[in-house]
Amino acid sequence: MTTASPFARLEAINNQIASLRAEYNRLLDQLRAEFNGAAAAAGSGAAPAPLAAAAAPRRGRRPGAKPGQKTGARRGRPPRQTAPAAAEAAPAAAEAVPAKSKRGRPRKSGLKGRSRPKSPTGELGPAVHKVLARAGRPLSTAEIMEGLMADKYVFTSSSPKQTLSARVYKLKGLRQTGPGTFTLEEGAAPAPTVA
Repeated sequence: MTTASPFARLEAINNQIASLRAEYNRLLDQLRAEFNGAAAAAGSGAAPAPLAAAAAPRRGRRPGAKPGQKTGARRGRPPRQTAPAAAEAAPAAAEAVPAKSKRGRPRKSGLKGRSRPKSPTGELGPAVHKVLARAGRPLSTAEIMEGLMADKYVFTSSSPKQTLSARVYKLKGLRQTGPGTFTLEEGAAPAPTVA
């Protein structure tokens, strides 16, 4: 077997592809002409638009999507709903509305419908209130964490610093005084302690 035979075979295949492509385009043009002629002969008053040349599908777009339309194909998100579709879906969605993040997507909770596990030392809110009341000044989340550890608070999560950093923003009776810095709200009653 010589090295010229694979190249000859490749050239023959390329010639076959070119001839098949030409045959395909000829048949497609013939079908377009027959379709447009049949539509004109029907005389339905308003002739349908002539059959357009088939365009190659573009990568990254959903079939049938308009050029500027958001398809939601990025990162596996579903396509955005248009206003009429959203209005139709509103009555069904009114029954159970999940909490939404700032970006409008539902929050993903690791709890998946279960209640938050209780710490053997009590709830986090009263423990944070106790640390802040004892300090008498605004504390950062790291300082609050140190105070909780000094009080021997037991976290149920495997990442207590991240849990505190996320939950401290949602605790009642606290006021944010700066980035990651919190104090007790003035006039707020101390949180009840669970014995």
